[in-house]
Amino acid sequence: MIDDLKALAIFAETATRGSFKAAATHYDLSPSVVSHHVSSLERKLGVALLFRTTRSLRLTDQGKVLYQYAQEMLSTAEAGFNLLMEQGELIGNVSVSIPLLLSRSSIVSKLADFSRQHPKVQLDLQATDGRVDLLKDNVDVAIRLGDLPDSSLKAKPLGEIQRKLVCTRGLFDQFGPLNSLEQLKSLPWIGLKMLKNSRVLSNGEQKIAIHYDPQIQVNTVDLLTEMCLNGLGIATPPDFLVTSRIESGDLVELFPDWQVEPIKVTAVWPYSDVGNPTVRALIDFISQDELI
Repeated sequence: MIDDLKALAIFAETATRGSFKAAATHYDLSPSVVSHHVSSLERKLGVALLFRTTRSLRLTDQGKVLYQYAQEMLSTAEAGFNLLMEQGELIGNVSVSIPLLLSRSSIVSKLADFSRQHPKVQLDLQATDGRVDLLKDNVDVAIRLGDLPDSSLKAKPLGEIQRKLVCTRGLFDQFGPLNSLEQLKSLPWIGLKMLKNSRVLSNGEQKIAIHYDPQIQVNTVDLLTEMCLNGLGIATPPDFLVTSRIESGDLVELFPDWQVEPIKVTAVWPYSDVGNPTVRALIDFISQDELI
């Protein structure tokens, strides 16, 4: 039924604007997605709703009847949304998936602030390093790390995770003086299975890729950090996990004039979604300031 309501809203907008392209622009969709929703609705009902020509669209008799009901549905829904928004209240359920790494970052504080401000919104949070299928797993918003592949999802950048190139003081003293980035290639590293065995370092003018053979590999950033603290090798954990350890002297930052390439953080949600005001409000809220 939910998919039918989406299709009905898209059909109504198409009829109002007179073209798939105009409706697609309004909903920030592709014309092919709009056409698909209208065609699916026609197949389900077993009637033609629109007469299509190369230059225009017009409603069939059956389309005119459905259009009236669709307009009433949208008007009623919009009135309800506007009333609640005017009262400063949001309601509903929102499912959010975040990577395990971010469960210890400021994004959790942002989500907590949102929940406090909107007590009638029920948040369903899940932390996982698995790549969730938003539609299949019924997730409204997912936070993703790194470069995103092309997909049918909408996306909004949230910030970047800064990383530090570190090791223990004992391991640093064992290396002897480090005068060149090339020396890093021959030193023990701790690898992260989800990433390639290389890191890009930049000093603002140059970029150098360091390739290495890890002495040990782990599957979570928390393990990476703990193995580094146990002196097993060099690692590049997020700064929010190790800044205090650098300040206390437990860890040493190597080549501090060179920065490890940061990790992008992005919110994604279904591209075909007509729009949920509560979901939109949450995305806008967490993207107000840099998260990391």
